[in-house]
Amino acid sequence: KAKIAKLRKVAKLCKKKIIKEKRVAREAAKVAREKERAEKAAERAREKEARDVAKAL
Repeated sequence: KAKIAKLRKVAKLCKKKIIKEKRVAREAAKVAREKERAEKAAERAREKEARDVAKAL
């Protein structure tokens, strides 16, 4: 019985560790997506600015 309890405890800890790792990975992916989105928006803004300047000339 003690062996089973110990195994359960270890399994629970492993599960928690995996859940935490997944959460960290999701957060990192989210940050990367937000950075990519911001870069694309900045690029679009630069292109729009260039078009506006060209139109003004």
